[in-house]
This record gives sequence, structure tokens and C-alpha cells, in this order.
Amino acid sequence: MMDPGPGPVAPKETLLVLLEGHQRFRVDDREFLLSTTEDGPPGPRAMLLRIERPGTLEYLENRGAPLSKVSVTTDPDWLGGLAEGGGGSGLLSGHLAFRIWAPSPSMVALAGDLVAAWDKGSSDPGAAGLTRMARGIELYRAALAECRGLAVADAEEAAEHPKIAELRRYVADHLMETNLGPDELARSCGMGLRSLQRLCREVLGCGPGDFIRRQRFDAAVAALRQGKVSVAQAAFLAGYSSPANFSTAFKRAFGVAPRFIRNARGATAVRPEAVRMSGVAMLR
Repeated sequence: MMDPGPGPVAPKETLLVLLEGHQRFRVDDREFLLSTTEDGPPGPRAMLLRIERPGTLEYLENRGAPLSKVSVTTDPDWLGGLAEGGGGSGLLSGHLAFRIWAPSPSMVALAGDLVAAWDKGSSDPGAAGLTRMARGIELYRAALAECRGLAVADAEEAAEHPKIAELRRYVADHLMETNLGPDELARSCGMGLRSLQRLCREVLGCGPGDFIRRQRFDAAVAALRQGKVSVAQAAFLAGYSSPANFSTAFKRAFGVAPRFIRNARGATAVRPEAVRMSGVAMLR
């Protein structure tokens, strides 16, 4: 950072994609952390931040070899103005409202293209600037789409039956345990097995055993999409003793072999409904 601050910051809505490194900064009296090595699973981080009034920005920590970050910044009401509405993206409400998430492989690729374009330079600065702006807008659009998907998922979870939400969290926390089954699930939530079976069938349309299998399968698919596990490891995560049986079930569900989704990383050929998705300034 050439000038870590503190310094003035104007109202804006900004997208930050940290590809590599660690950065902690403060806007007014509120601190934010973006890190590819801390505060969650390792990997790139994306952040949407809305600043509605003039304030003070200060960078408290900047680490990385190199620190590689892309920011796309707009006037706070620019996007809303395009839609003759107002309110920026419509996803953030209030001063210093924000959202941080692990971006998809396609978002990471777009950000990487921007870094490469910046590093490469051009004999025609005007054309290079237009190229960066076009790619920056596409990155911003992709980020808004992902954030809307996250917001929908949050709303669905908030509206979910509280006991089902509790069951879902318990299964997610104990996926690797071999004794995870309907009896254990009922005990963990203080319910009798018959009550649990009745609740699952009334709300989910399936029994608790099927619910656990679905949760395991979804977790395996997500891990494959992120390239975190091999096909054999995904099969174990999904509760299959045989990778071949897992591959057969996977292909029946998605129409492709699991190795395809792992190798593609973006999983663009997998039916999207089949998998639930959990001016340009540059700094390097």
C-alpha cells in the first residue's frame, strides 16, 4: 500500500475481490477483514460494501507475496439510476452495509483476467482502459448475481421450519461421522424418532435417512465444485463406500461424471437447477 491512510473516502458502492493475501481496514469506526488464509476456508474472498456518506478509510494490515486485489467502484446510486430506480445494487441497505463470500471459480477467473490485463499494459492506454472497464463491469455483474443467490438462500433458510433448520445445521456439522443416522439425529434435537420421521415427511417430503443422504450428497458436490476433494473423497463424504456407486448416482442426478465437475471447477455444463449455489481501480 503506497498510502495506508487514514484518508477521506467518498460515498460509493464497491466490489473487492482479494485473490491472494490478507487485508484488514477500517472505515470510520468499523473494521473489515479480507483474507485468503484466515477467517474461514483458504481461498479468494469477495466483498460488496456500501458507503453512503463521506468518511475516513485506514488500512491496518496488508500482507501477501504479492497482495493481489481487484476493486470495482461505482457511485452509490449508479446502478439504480440505470434501472430508473435508485439505491445502488439493491442488495445492500444502509451505511457500511456489506457482504463477504467465497467467490465462484468464474468470478475468480474474471478477476484474474483483470489482473493480467493490468500487468500487461498496452501501447494504446485508451483502448486498454475500455477493456478493463468492460471486464470490470462483467465482474461486478457476476458478483451481484452471486449475492442475489446468497440472499435468496438466506431468505429460504430464515423462512424454514426452525426444527428443520436445526437438523440441517447438525447434519452439516457431523457429516464425517459414520454413526450419523435417524436415531442420532432425533437424539441431537430432543425428538423421538417417530416425531422426527413425521416432521421430515410433512415438511420435506422424505424420511430423515433420505434427508441425511441428500445433505451428504450436496456437500460432496460443493466440495467437488471447489476442487477441494478427489472423487473418492467425495464418495466418502456423500456416504458411499464405493466411488463407482457414487459416480453412478452422480451421473444419474446431473448427467455427467463427477470427475467432470471437479476438472471443470466452474461446472458450467451441469444443470444449474441441479446444484444449489452455496470505473475500475486495480491494486496489486
